[in-house]
Amino acid sequence: MGAEKPEIKKKSSKWTVLIVGVLILIVLMGSYLAYANFFAGKTNLPAKQEVKSNITGELASLNPSDVKALAGWTLVKEQSLQDISSVGKNALNKSGVTDLAIWEFTQGNESLKFQILKYASKDNVSAAESDTVKPFGTTLWLLDVGPQKGIVGVYASGNNPLALYFTQDNYVFFMTYYNQNGEYNTTSFKSDEEFLRYIGERTLTKLNS
Repeated sequence: MGAEKPEIKKKSSKWTVLIVGVLILIVLMGSYLAYANFFAGKTNLPAKQEVKSNITGELASLNPSDVKALAGWTLVKEQSLQDISSVGKNALNKSGVTDLAIWEFTQGNESLKFQILKYASKDNVSAAESDTVKPFGTTLWLLDVGPQKGIVGVYASGNNPLALYFTQDNYVFFMTYYNQNGEYNTTSFKSDEEFLRYIGERTLTKLNS
């Protein structure tokens, strides 16, 4: 009887090793499946839509996307001078435009288009200014934006956006804003005016930095 005890211990030791081995295998399989499922889920997620842009250099740094007033808005389009039709580009070049950046944002029923034009000289800006301001009609508001006066108001005819315009040196800043699916409702004009002014002033700060 005494000679059989080592044999029992030996068998018991084999079972222990087998059980531990199975447990390790289960843990490894579980880890593998979790790993595979995690990356499968990542692969199946829809890719983030990137906004195509040719804006480079100085004007790229003036992108207003980081202005806190636009938190929650979606940047839907960016354009540079390269994206303008050849006819439009020729007209801009003739008026002295050397660079251009356009950003378009949306949030619900609201939309905002922000344009910055860089001219060859201040004289070019002055020559182009009357054509830019003319669509405002007789409904004008003056405001201080940086060192110069700006104009904010509702267009005289057509789809009537609230618009803001100002210049500094050889730059022209122009924004158009709709709050009712492509139209502008003047109910909250004062706060809308402050909204545009804030975006313009923050962008002007970037230009001056």
